[in-house]
Amino acid sequence: MAAIEPMMSLGDYWEIIKRRKFAFILPFAVVLGVAAALAFTLPPTYRSEATFIVQRQSIPQNMVATTINSYVEEQIEQIRQRLVTRQNLLEIADNFNLYQDELAKDRDETIQKLRQDVEVEMVDIRASDPDRRTSEQVLSIAFTVAFSAPDAVIARDATNELADRFLQEHE
Repeated sequence: MAAIEPMMSLGDYWEIIKRRKFAFILPFAVVLGVAAALAFTLPPTYRSEATFIVQRQSIPQNMVATTINSYVEEQIEQIRQRLVTRQNLLEIADNFNLYQDELAKDRDETIQKLRQDVEVEMVDIRASDPDRRTSEQVLSIAFTVAFSAPDAVIARDATNELADRFLQEHE
């Protein structure tokens, strides 16, 4: 027969921790040190975003056929593609003095970096469509346009510029 081991008490666990304190403290100190070094050495990045709410059609679809042939996501993606064209990104870089040294060296790489700084994301929720009386589905009701920059004012102003351009493209 197998021997029954006694249950460990809270005091037993405390003794284990005291005996192996360096096994707990050393990894904690290393992780804390790396996190602190990263926090102080990485440059700050500010992200500003504008949120647009997509209004649904106010007239029921069964009374009037919609004139929109594509989904909201497709339209927003088309406008996003027009926003991040080379010409638009160069204008924004010139307006806000973004990456001036890098633009002088390699324009293509800087344009790619600017494209990465511009984000357009859909905000999805689960809801039911009252016109169709169907079960819950994922609906896009809003989207955000965001810009990341090393300066908070530049991030804000560039986001405002992108939002204005987005609205102009949508009109």
